[in-house]
Amino acid sequence: MIEERIPYHDEKAWEEYIAQLSHLYVKIEGVLRLRDWLLEEAGDRTVDALLKENKIWEKVLFGGLNEDGIAKNGLARFYSEILGFGITREDMERIVSYLKEGIDLESASSGVKPKLVRTNFTDLLRSMRENLVEIFDELGRKPPTVGEISLSSPMTGPQVVGELLSAAKELLPLFNPMSCFIVSICSTPRFYLEKSYSKLFTEDVQELLRQYGIVLEDVILPDLPLERERKRRAVVGLKPGTVGHRIYKVILDCYRLFQIWELGNFFGVEDEFEKYLKVYSERLKDTIPLDELRNVYRAITSSYSYNDDFNSLRVPDPFRVYKRNATINGGKLKFESGPQNGVNYTEFIAFIAPLAFCGFAVLEGQDNKINCQVIMGWES
Repeated sequence: MIEERIPYHDEKAWEEYIAQLSHLYVKIEGVLRLRDWLLEEAGDRTVDALLKENKIWEKVLFGGLNEDGIAKNGLARFYSEILGFGITREDMERIVSYLKEGIDLESASSGVKPKLVRTNFTDLLRSMRENLVEIFDELGRKPPTVGEISLSSPMTGPQVVGELLSAAKELLPLFNPMSCFIVSICSTPRFYLEKSYSKLFTEDVQELLRQYGIVLEDVILPDLPLERERKRRAVVGLKPGTVGHRIYKVILDCYRLFQIWELGNFFGVEDEFEKYLKVYSERLKDTIPLDELRNVYRAITSSYSYNDDFNSLRVPDPFRVYKRNATINGGKLKFESGPQNGVNYTEFIAFIAPLAFCGFAVLEGQDNKINCQVIMGWES
């Protein structure tokens, strides 16, 4: 039973999950504090002055230096491209030219000051930290205490970033059942959730989930005359601004970490989202009766235009993302482009339910309008 593999109804499991989020926060804060420490420690001093003071700066600013500049996996490139602390390209080119003339490193770097710039990595960490702080605040908890961070070794930077990547990976759905649960309830037809999670809509479990800020709301209500069927065939999802929705965004950001290509020069990272898509593609092939729901598949994929991003995540070949808008009228769902006679709403949610449950689709609704992003390519 899925309740045994995903203990969404267990308070202890949620406490352990919050502890994992706290662990991630500590690792993020450690990296950002190290970055700030580098700038504060360097102050307004020039590179030659730093080199005279402590040889550790030579590794930080020039680690991997060769006649062409800094090697692709050089330590100095890590500090500049990942943490955003280092010597500008123009200054480095001038220093290298001096070295080729036989001038020593201290003299060649005279007058040059290290700079601190934003990087994709540090921008993402700040976004993750902001969401985590909001999560702790909504739960009435203080963010975990983080100790002092300093550069005790040139390898301190790679070490703290490596620890962060490990903490982020532990929160990914392939490795974390609670994250898998969060993804599965982001925006999924209610009937499918009732079938998959037999305890989900019981009052005791709903009360427990609300205690941890996991709040579900109606995302799409079909235009059906019977209230019971209207509720059962609704799409429900995580309420924006709540803890649950913020956790979903943190999970997406964890995936984004593993799509920052510069990290691949220094760590053995893989695109974890691509791995996830490949694993769940095999499961979807056995779940969705494509022949029976071929008309829905054609309606979604009828547009020749498709994307390669899903919730700002890069989607590799052979996967592709269709972003479609539609209108519900009675029991019909009509896309802005596609079959003019539309598709049956019940058939649509039967097709989309396992995709949404597995994180291959997200749906939004307002009045009788539907916006959806759907990842295809699993069927090939």
